[in-house]
Amino acid sequence: TIIQNPILYGARLSGKVDKNWRVGLLNMQTEKDDEAGIRAQNFTVAAVQRQVFARSNIAAIFVNRESFKTDSSDRFTRVAGLDYNIQSADNKWVGKVFYHQAFTPEKKSEQFAHAAYLGYRVRKFQLFWNHEYIGKNYDVNDIGFIRRTGVWRFEPFGEYIMYPKNKSSLLARHSVNVYYNNYKDLNFNDLDRNLRFTYSMDFSNTMNI
Repeated sequence: TIIQNPILYGARLSGKVDKNWRVGLLNMQTEKDDEAGIRAQNFTVAAVQRQVFARSNIAAIFVNRESFKTDSSDRFTRVAGLDYNIQSADNKWVGKVFYHQAFTPEKKSEQFAHAAYLGYRVRKFQLFWNHEYIGKNYDVNDIGFIRRTGVWRFEPFGEYIMYPKNKSSLLARHSVNVYYNNYKDLNFNDLDRNLRFTYSMDFSNTMNI
């Protein structure tokens, strides 16, 4: 059951410092609800981003949820992370690499997550690779949303694109692609997987089959 409790106050500041730097800061305080057993909480999100090379950037983020006047095991949840967002000047290479570390009053192993996504795309084909690792104790659903913990995920994708020689054709382009999505546990045993082959047609009037 989702119970909404009031926000007492909040403040936000975000924007560009100069051409290469961006910052963001958010803080808000929620009210307690004794009948529902909800404690007052303070939430903070802070982020800073630095542009590198032509169009890429490096970012650092910090997220904190804290309950005051309590010594319980769930008194706070914090996440600190680094992201590297990749985009080449010619737009052929795109991707993202990140590492996020969680902190809780009960110090546990495997309280982190990391992933690497990289794609190469040109007019006639595109290739993408993604893999993710979610530690078994990276449980941060009180400040975000994590579908699964204690898993590896592997997700490659490839597509070949064809264009009709007749420029007056109703068909703008058609393509074939293959997509694979595989979750494994931390011992690399399969949990579930999906393999998909697709042929698609895009028409000049934006209709798609």
